Amino acid sequence: MNEKNILMLKARLEMLGFTQAIEERLLGFLWYQPVEFDLKFEHPTGKDRCSFIVHFARGEQGLYDVLFYTAIFKKEVVIPEHMRLVDDLMQTIEWTNLYTGAESTVAHDFFRPDKAIQAAAVFKQLSEMPGSEILKYKHWSNTPFEFLIPNLALLKSQYEIAQRFYLVEDHQPISSSEALRFLQSKTMEKTMLAAKKLQLKKKGDERTSLLPKKTGSGKLLSKRPRPGLRGGVQNE
Repeated sequence: MNEKNILMLKARLEMLGFTQAIEERLLGFLWYQPVEFDLKFEHPTGKDRCSFIVHFARGEQGLYDVLFYTAIFKKEVVIPEHMRLVDDLMQTIEWTNLYTGAESTVAHDFFRPDKAIQAAAVFKQLSEMPGSEILKYKHWSNTPFEFLIPNLALLKSQYEIAQRFYLVEDHQPISSSEALRFLQSKTMEKTMLAAKKLQLKKKGDERTSLLPKKTGSGKLLSKRPRPGLRGGVQNE
């Protein structure tokens, strides 16, 4: 294991604004010498959440480097009252660390029997709970279990916005705090556009309601001429 490479990766992550137990987490993956791997960092922003998935890859000389990171800003997911107990249970499990699936390597939590038992209990409860896709989205989005979420694309379009940031040689990289501000701005823009679209639709519906009603044949209703009138002129 190349110690200089680890120090370089640590410095790279700190420059991006990631400082959460970097060296320990790097060693956990580099021990297996995978071709590529990801590290995930969380940045709470009030009731919302921003996740950063940093992608590492091994080069031709066997050294690792950061290629890019993906920032995902997710609005608060409100869970119905009758699902709160399962929500609290799922909150105690590090789903990303439960199973990585990368090159047949498994992270440390997989070997903890208590976590495995909790996960099995969650799977059973979710299978018996109508509407559980909102829980699956909240806790499994951007984890190895994401493929189990029904209607994932629709849920993501409602709750989150994402952007990938590349690290380019001889260019100052965009830090995680700058990426967060960018996504917050994009989220506000998306909300404003949705509100404007809804307002325009409401005005369109109001205008449609004021139009003359049509008959069953699709023709506009018209007054029938009175007896004795022809062509709009009364006969003497």
